[in-house]
Amino acid sequence: RAMAGQAFMWSSPSNEGRRKSWEPPTVPSASPGKRDIGAEKVAERDPARTPASPGEVSRAKQVVKLAAEEAAEQARRRREQTEHAHQDDSKRLSERKSRSGPRAEIIDTLEEHNKSCSVACGEHTFYFVRVLKGKTESRTQVLNAEYTITLDKTNGKRLGLKIEIRENVGVLYITEVISGLAQEWNSVQPDQSCKVKAGDLIVAVNDVRGRPNFAHLLNEESKKRSVLTITLRRSLARAATPGRRLIVTKAFGQLSEGMWGEVIRVDDDGDALLKFVSWGTQWVAKEKLGCFAMEDGEMFYLKRFQDFKDFYVKLRQRVEAGQSSHLRPGSLPELPKEERMGFRRMMSNLTSGSFLTKRKEALQGYLDRVMSQVPSLSAEPAVAEFFGANQVPQIDMQEILQQRLDAMIDEVLLQRRRRAAQAQPALQALQPQAPQARAHPAHA
Repeated sequence: RAMAGQAFMWSSPSNEGRRKSWEPPTVPSASPGKRDIGAEKVAERDPARTPASPGEVSRAKQVVKLAAEEAAEQARRRREQTEHAHQDDSKRLSERKSRSGPRAEIIDTLEEHNKSCSVACGEHTFYFVRVLKGKTESRTQVLNAEYTITLDKTNGKRLGLKIEIRENVGVLYITEVISGLAQEWNSVQPDQSCKVKAGDLIVAVNDVRGRPNFAHLLNEESKKRSVLTITLRRSLARAATPGRRLIVTKAFGQLSEGMWGEVIRVDDDGDALLKFVSWGTQWVAKEKLGCFAMEDGEMFYLKRFQDFKDFYVKLRQRVEAGQSSHLRPGSLPELPKEERMGFRRMMSNLTSGSFLTKRKEALQGYLDRVMSQVPSLSAEPAVAEFFGANQVPQIDMQEILQQRLDAMIDEVLLQRRRRAAQAQPALQALQPQAPQARAHPAHA
């Protein structure tokens, strides 16, 4: 019934006009002789379909030309900046090589995370630093890293040592040697290697050995006992470490004076494996390292930004207090800014001028400024402590860092041997050859 009503409604005469309005519009056929008024109106509304005027064409050409010139100018500026940067790096490198004092160079960076914590729990960027000693200290005697002294407090005398308890590494740090038993010990010691000096570390007192978080036990043992057998570690000692070149100064065993070798590895007891040019590899006991001297000592370290900060603070305090005889106030630049974790750091690393690259360059500039003012590493105590016997920071993952450092040192030495092997044929070609003797026929 509803369908019949609708059919009646649409078929009624009163709805005839409405029915016509629902008919689809007819599309006029395009004939070549008639104008398409609708197309002309659309073209008038759409400027992209209208041809450009000569003035607009000339203005567009000028804009394109100016954009091309600006792009070429920016490219030229970038090339000039790159060339200047390379020239500055070469100039700085040549200046470092020409100086007679010590040199320090940041070779590479290492990202090492601790699995027990997240990325943001601490500093995880380590800088691979190579240090070359100056010409005045190019050959120095290898000192034993540890030595032992005996002090007797029976008569009520004081030790004469100002110390700092360093729980994180389990040692007592000697800040100053004053009047007391230690000074008396130094006065009767003919050998400098057995004298107690500021910066040395107390690692054991009698039978108590220092451990991380238990350094206070060493201090308690030194107060309870009257007779003390103290084992100290020379923080300024240059013990044998991988990559150093050692020369025999006192013959022993099958090694004669003048032989030299390169340190391959050092075990936990301090014994070193040396590779001699004319002898091969041989283990040398720690007690025999006193028979060697280092020629142009080369040392490698892994340093955190926090280590650079501590070094900067100590050096600045000494300079401001007038305790440094080589560095002047205002002669040291500021350190770069702190590292900020998060999205900005990640985006900065994705760009060409990353945060770590800029900070590495700033730290290299700081080391260059410091090294250019000291004649030797031992001339400034803060510098000597910063480049001391500890190659890696004394933190939880010290063993992992030592393994990473040994691998990086091996890579540097391997590349050096490859370059030497490639240059050997060229050097042999440059050497003058002796004339060959001419053969004479035998006389009858």
